[in-house]
Amino acid sequence: MPQETLADALNRSCQCIAVDEQKLQRSLEAGFGMPGFYARLQASHPNLLAEYPIFVAREHIAAMQDVIEAIEHVVALAPYRETVLAQAPEIARRASGAHGVFFGYDFHLTNAGPRLIEINTNAGGALLLHHVASAQQACCREVGAFFPGPQGIGGVEQVFVDMFRDEFRAQHPQHELGCIAIVDEDPQAQYLSPEFELFRQMFENHGIEALIADPRDFELQDDRLVAAGRTVDVVYNRLTDFYLESQACTTLRAACERDAAVFTPSPRAHALYAN
Repeated sequence: MPQETLADALNRSCQCIAVDEQKLQRSLEAGFGMPGFYARLQASHPNLLAEYPIFVAREHIAAMQDVIEAIEHVVALAPYRETVLAQAPEIARRASGAHGVFFGYDFHLTNAGPRLIEINTNAGGALLLHHVASAQQACCREVGAFFPGPQGIGGVEQVFVDMFRDEFRAQHPQHELGCIAIVDEDPQAQYLSPEFELFRQMFENHGIEALIADPRDFELQDDRLVAAGRTVDVVYNRLTDFYLESQACTTLRAACERDAAVFTPSPRAHALYAN
């Protein structure tokens, strides 16, 4: 039987790090700009946010990092890319400068160590967890050393915004990102719809126009992708129609094929990493 790690012991017996509910309420309601939102979120999504963290052993973190680095190495190999893209839809063969945002390397933690179960190229939850992490508190100094606290994550939101700006500049180095569309089918009905609103507010707080849209909300005008009267520079794709094949995605597919907007993550990213 594998030797128990410190993380195992803490997960079994420690509840010294918890979420300050009032602080989380203030953080989320400021993020949404909506007083009373936290109570509505608890009622509609009672199991969305965990009260306690999970501790992960350092050796497991290192093992996960090794797997990720191996994957990145393989994906960069020309024979791998040629083989995979030859089997992918035509839209995935189009190269763009965008790499992809919020890749989720999803691991299960087992007694034998972490096991990769999928690569999710449009993983959700990061912005919600940022608010949770900022509201964590430790009841003792010893356990407090295991989490960064608000000071340690203070720059995360800027990192998120810069990631989208980098995606746009990779394709349009001479231009500034003006407008992002957060796209999913029937977005208000999605379980993570609260995060869509958080993203919209975050982008606007950083001087970027943002809207939440269904694929049917778009039209092409002179090779510009337009929704709600605004020209969209970046499509933040939260769809599970990764290759934009459905009838609802006809306009988005045409926009992607014409480079009318930057799509992140792109169909190519799904083919190379997640399929």
